[in-house]
Amino acid sequence: MAAFYEVVAQVMALLRKEKRVSYRALRRQFQLDDDYLDDLKFELVRVKEVARDKDGEMLVWTGDNVTPAGAASPGRPVSSPSTADQINAAAAGGAAAVVTQAPGLGDAAPIVDTKQCAPVDAERRQLTVMFCDLVDSTSISGRLDPEDFREIVRAYQMACAEVIRSFDGHIAQYLRDGILVYFGYPRAHEDDALRAVLTGLGIVQAMHVFNGRLEMERGLRLATRVGIHTGPAVVGEIGSGVNERLALGVTPNVAARIEAAAEPDTVVVSADTYRLTQGTVECEELGSRPLKGVAEPVPLYRVLDRGERRSGPAGLPTKNPPRLIGREPELARLLALWQQVAQGEGQAVMLSGDPGIGKSHLVRALERQLGQEGHRTQTFRCSAYHQHSAMHPVMEGLHRQFRIARDDSAEAKLRELEDGVRGHAGQADGLLPLLASLLSVWLPEGSYAALSLSFHRRKDKTLDALVDWLLKDTQQRPTLLVFEDLHWADHSSLELLDRLLTKVPATRVMVLITHRREYHRQVAKALVERFPDLVETQPELPAHHYTEAGMTQEAIGYWQWAGERAMRRSAHVEAIAHLTTGLPLLKALPETPKRLRRELQLQTALGPALIAMKGYGAEDVERSYGRARHPCQLVGEAPELASVLVGLEAFYLLRAELPTARNLAEQLLALAERQQDQQTLMVAHAGLGVVLFYRGEFEAALGHLEEGISLYDPRRHRMLGFQDPGVACLSWAAIAHWLLGDSDRVVSRSRESLGLARELEHPFSLAFALNWMARVHQCRRETEAAKRWAQQAIALSSEQGFPFLTAHGLMMHGWCLAQEGRTDEGMSEMRSGLKLWRATGAALGGTYLMALVAEVYAKAGRTGRGLAVLRKAFYLAGHTGEEWWLAELHRLRGELLMNAGRPGEEARSAFADAVDVARRQGALLPERLAAEGLARLSHNGTRQAPKE
Repeated sequence: MAAFYEVVAQVMALLRKEKRVSYRALRRQFQLDDDYLDDLKFELVRVKEVARDKDGEMLVWTGDNVTPAGAASPGRPVSSPSTADQINAAAAGGAAAVVTQAPGLGDAAPIVDTKQCAPVDAERRQLTVMFCDLVDSTSISGRLDPEDFREIVRAYQMACAEVIRSFDGHIAQYLRDGILVYFGYPRAHEDDALRAVLTGLGIVQAMHVFNGRLEMERGLRLATRVGIHTGPAVVGEIGSGVNERLALGVTPNVAARIEAAAEPDTVVVSADTYRLTQGTVECEELGSRPLKGVAEPVPLYRVLDRGERRSGPAGLPTKNPPRLIGREPELARLLALWQQVAQGEGQAVMLSGDPGIGKSHLVRALERQLGQEGHRTQTFRCSAYHQHSAMHPVMEGLHRQFRIARDDSAEAKLRELEDGVRGHAGQADGLLPLLASLLSVWLPEGSYAALSLSFHRRKDKTLDALVDWLLKDTQQRPTLLVFEDLHWADHSSLELLDRLLTKVPATRVMVLITHRREYHRQVAKALVERFPDLVETQPELPAHHYTEAGMTQEAIGYWQWAGERAMRRSAHVEAIAHLTTGLPLLKALPETPKRLRRELQLQTALGPALIAMKGYGAEDVERSYGRARHPCQLVGEAPELASVLVGLEAFYLLRAELPTARNLAEQLLALAERQQDQQTLMVAHAGLGVVLFYRGEFEAALGHLEEGISLYDPRRHRMLGFQDPGVACLSWAAIAHWLLGDSDRVVSRSRESLGLARELEHPFSLAFALNWMARVHQCRRETEAAKRWAQQAIALSSEQGFPFLTAHGLMMHGWCLAQEGRTDEGMSEMRSGLKLWRATGAALGGTYLMALVAEVYAKAGRTGRGLAVLRKAFYLAGHTGEEWWLAELHRLRGELLMNAGRPGEEARSAFADAVDVARRQGALLPERLAAEGLARLSHNGTRQAPKE
């Protein structure tokens, strides 16, 4: 396979030409596995930002969409505001450039609504201007090949651009190896000076990370200088042809001179910028310095690394913290909860409210009191400026925890990390490489095991390791973990918190979370009004924000939307999570018909997801549909009643409670006939056909199944609920045709079922069809074919997490192995299948599965065990009324008795019973097999019983 970046380049070229490419096509074209494809997607979407993911199915080219002002020449690195940046700006009330759609062009031609962008004429602005430049770049360029130097400069500029973009700065120009940045144009913020200062510090920090990689790859280190000045300027178009919009006046000139006066890897600001940020960042006074072209010496200040200081604009903790006034009851409540934590009852507490009400002071007071008592505390502070920087609060917290300074040498950083991990966790070999990767700490070659993991797997492993580390030793001493300003948290940090909260109840940990309620309401509104495309693909985003804002009615609607969308993509775990988040919110609403209807919709959406993930017969399935039946009765014959009846019928059917299942199926058919609804009628015929099939009423069952097939329209009825009804009808019809002796229809119906399932690309329906193909070939004694289909069924069902279908596949495959002479191996696999099948709560099909086991015992010469299994199968058939395999049970009993050398009359009676049952059911194939057994018995007489 080609090198990774060669593939990246080829895919970029393909995307630029085709505009959108499916992941399936990429796998086939470049022979990629899933891990490789994940890394490729991350590189194009997150790193290079030239594509976006659409519905988890394809990449859409975005590299030509938006060109910021100042990126005039081809080949210059350009960066455009991401969707998330625009959401943040919109939520904060800023004037963002809103991405809209050109009519009729779909995703291929996004345009920029320039109404909110800079006007055509020049305008006067208060600007904070930042210059950053590489130190001694001329000397470095002389030591390198021009192509290599260009590559390094581009990488440096991209690293800087990422920091600048996170603080909503505007890159006005790339000046060889320098960058000119405006804060306050084209968008203005109240804290533009602070944003510029934090950007400068971020660039210096980014250079430390950048140099770690550069030293290993090229033995080279770069340094940068940053100069910042605030003042008036006029912004307008200059130049000929290019028409760049640049700021003119003394302000950019002073910023450039300040940058030239700065020491390497430092940020220097003017007195004007210092005054605007005083009290928020710490500075060292450098005195007044003469600057070229400036009449008087200019007071300059070096910005110090913020270190332990807070990362938000609300201010910094002082040496003498303010007294806590008016929040004593809340502090007392937190201390009472802490006593429960000390006794082993972990707590999660959320402090929610508007800014300025004292959330932070309350947290500081609790930290001080617990610190005085010797308890461990760990704080993670989210930042408005880093809400799109993955794991930023966690990395900042770890830097403080391990006392790793930005300007430490690589060796010193590693030493601090090793001491911290060993001192706190005692698991350096497993945890340290993950933390080193997260914190960009250099590891000597061969010192620790290499992390040969894809991006997503590394992230997953890192999150789990962090949770284990945070909870380490908490049984010996209680721990306070604080997550401040969660409304600014990035997605990865939220994922870490989610994993942490699931383990808190059984630990001596208090997780204390602060967030602003009003902010989430603004974000939700901005999402819905300005970014409908994003809401369409990720409705869980507004659902989360509406939930946090206390807007319950809106939140429930979006959670339902998110759950239903996840179900359509067969993302059953996500569907369950979304829907079960929405359901408890209903308790806050009055019991009106509208609320009952919403509960009904959520429960009927949840049921299919539970069936797919836990099996038809799981208790949660009955509970969900049972709860849905109550509002059905209160609101009358609601449209959702059909879904409730289908779900309950599936549950009772798989529990082998056939009379109840039949009653529900007949209710559904009557409802469909009253409503004259073709979709419900089709599903009703399918359901009743399956119930009658298992009752052994094959002619009637086939009539309903074929009626369902005739009513099925794949354009309208595909993937209703948890399983496509067309696939289900065709699969059961194939087995019914085999029982009734129509071999031609067996083949055609089974092939139609599999073909439809593959066309639909619906995992559950495909796994079902594969299992039933295996069953068809097992009935026809075609072992090799049955084994092949069973292997495919197991692989898909296991991958997707379908336990019922996995169990069925294991039974089929185990039977096939036994037929090949691998009896012990086959029986072991069948035991695993039976265990998994029982765990789903299922009972239906038990007679068939037991018959397979009995047949394998017969194959192994263990007749007594086989007869014992058949006795259980007969009991189950009598108890449940499941008679579809009853004739075969009698025939197998005759075979075992004949092999055991029992008196001929007992075996003859078993074969005769098989013939009688088969005739009563109209089952020609089982009747023929039983008759052949009688004939062999008459011909061979009684055999000598083999030893067990």
